Amino acid sequence: MDKVKPQDLRVMIIGAHPDDPDITGGGLALNFVKVGATVKLVSMCNGDKGHMSMSPEALAARRYQEAQRSKTILGVDELSEEDKVLVARARRIQQFLSQNTYMATKFTNVEGSTVPLADTIEAFTMICDGEVDHIAEQAFFNVGGMDMVMANWDRIQKEG
Repeated sequence: MDKVKPQDLRVMIIGAHPDDPDITGGGLALNFVKVGATVKLVSMCNGDKGHMSMSPEALAARRYQEAQRSKTILGVDELSEEDKVLVARARRIQQFLSQNTYMATKFTNVEGSTVPLADTIEAFTMICDGEVDHIAEQAFFNVGGMDMVMANWDRIQKEG
């Protein structure tokens, strides 16, 4: 078997918040960059929560600038447009897999639902294949099946 050359490696370090991938994975990223691998840092949110004296918009902008500086210091690449699409789909999958459960109803005020396995697999496939890329991520949160995603999307568009 042939050995993998470091310059052929593609590494993606994922964190919950914009400063997580560089803080928790910065050393790892730097080591991969030094041997010639392509490294990308990805955060799953924009970092607009958790600060008492800044608006969410200002905080998100600051976190974005911090992440850009970290990427420059570490020598890692920006996500390509193709990678951004894949990350967006992964975020939709993450939200979709937060399916509403009967046990959580008293905490979420969202009635639980039963979704046949085949429907869940079909919806998952639709997300992976990009058939629902046009639907906002928040429409996928705390739902049962794709029918609830579509209902959420209709409501979001009417409110928007």
